[in-house]
Amino acid sequence: MEARVASKDAPGPPSGGASGGEPPGGGKSGKPGISAKALITRNLRLAYDEVASEPVPQHFLDLLNQLDENKDAGKKEEGQ
Repeated sequence: MEARVASKDAPGPPSGGASGGEPPGGGKSGKPGISAKALITRNLRLAYDEVASEPVPQHFLDLLNQLDENKDAGKKEEGQ
């Protein structure tokens, strides 16, 4: 409990408004405002698009090929 009180008294940005304790556009409800949600959404999309555009590493492709080969071999054995 003392740590929480100390952290509230610690110097930081002024409280209230977009630069302080209240989220932008969110009021005092504790929910992010529309602009905060838009910023989070934008950043998540940027990060996802960056990762999705990266090529699949060759060792993953090799593992997938091995799994496909093992699966095909298993089907052939079951058919005999």
